[in-house]
Amino acid sequence: MAPKKGSKRVAAAVGAAGRPGKAARRSPQEEQLHAVAQALAAAALPDGCRAMLLAVLPTSLGAPADARHAVQARVVDMVGEALARTLADRDAAASKATEEAAAAGRRQAELQAAQAASEGAREDRAKAMQDKRAALSSADATLTEAKVTLAGRQKAELAAKEAEAAKMTECEAFDLLVAEHLCPLREGAWEEGALCGQQRVEQLQPALQIADLDASVRASLGSSGSKRASERSAFDTLVLEQVATSLFEKAAALRRELAERAAGLAEAGACVAAQASEVDTAEGAAQECRAAFEQALAQLHESEAQAKAAAQELQAFAAEVQRASQASEAAHGNLELFRAGPLAAYEALRHFDSKGAEAARAATAASKETLACVTAGGA
Repeated sequence: MAPKKGSKRVAAAVGAAGRPGKAARRSPQEEQLHAVAQALAAAALPDGCRAMLLAVLPTSLGAPADARHAVQARVVDMVGEALARTLADRDAAASKATEEAAAAGRRQAELQAAQAASEGAREDRAKAMQDKRAALSSADATLTEAKVTLAGRQKAELAAKEAEAAKMTECEAFDLLVAEHLCPLREGAWEEGALCGQQRVEQLQPALQIADLDASVRASLGSSGSKRASERSAFDTLVLEQVATSLFEKAAALRRELAERAAGLAEAGACVAAQASEVDTAEGAAQECRAAFEQALAQLHESEAQAKAAAQELQAFAAEVQRASQASEAAHGNLELFRAGPLAAYEALRHFDSKGAEAARAATAASKETLACVTAGGA
């Protein structure tokens, strides 16, 4: 596979900044430049940016501070910004590792407390189970009594509902008959092909039978109702008005009876709702008692197993505490190494001036001369 674009330039720049070799052949500034180059090579930067910085690093940060031109100074600043971001990342990683170690310590304390609690709970299990059993028995008896009462009230509600439904059917049938036939009879007008007056009187008979209608009026209605308005006498009109009054009064009476049935049904429904609420309350109490009893019984049977499990969990978590502590130490170590290494090297080179460079070159030359003499003498 072809090498990634820019990788050759990065490698060349790193080598130029400080090619691996014998440590004695590098000056302190070269060692510092090499440390900065390694930090840049590992920094989270775009490939092109990393390659550019590494390529110009020797001629920018490697140049004395008082001899840098504006472009070199800008490169030095960019290198500092990249190292600052790396420092921030390592500082964040160290902070996170510290928090994780602290969290592991808190969790360990919680597990220790849980183990102590499980050990102390064993002595209380038997008495707690007996108390919960007695409470459950009492709650079940209360629930049974509430359900019996509810069944009786539901039966009464059903009877009230059936009575209301029957009265509503009667009322609606009565109103329908009156609405459909009384008005045409009173007006004395009907179209050809429609029901005539006599037919409408016959249709009204079920309503007339339950209305408080005088017998003479009922007897006269057949004759008066069969006539059209133009054929009626004052007596005929009086008969029809009396029929209308009686039917309206009966309709009103039926509606009052329906309202009474509705009120009775509402009262019965309220009684059922109230008793149902009592049943729910009693059932909830019984469920709570049953859950408490089952929990107490389970605790009695499992207390030994819980204590053992708590001890095992605490022992197993000790490895996690150690891992988090070691990770925190490693993260802080990496942070300090970065500060003391690449970051310190960058700061030193950033302020390194011409006088320091001249002194460094002289020291390097002397070192090489001494090395050459030693080599010659040994030969």
